Amino acid sequence: MFVLVGFFADKNFRAHDVVIGQYAGITALYVISAIAALISLVIPPFLLACLVLFPWRLERKSYIIYGATRSPKNLLQALADTAEN
Repeated sequence: MFVLVGFFADKNFRAHDVVIGQYAGITALYVISAIAALISLVIPPFLLACLVLFPWRLERKSYIIYGATRSPKNLLQALADTAEN
């Protein structure tokens, strides 16, 4: 809500553009949700339950890499190295 107020307060954005952007964003979220719902009808429930582990694994991997490097610059390099492997 604060971001929306910020967009309306900014002189560089017209109110018309902010409203159109809101509708476009909500439409995109709706379309993505509808596609995900249709995909969930095809994928077995067991595999859907396993998708819960995906964000956890990404978080753990980035934490391990950041803990080993201790530098944001080295973190980007370490992430690039692991992406190549």
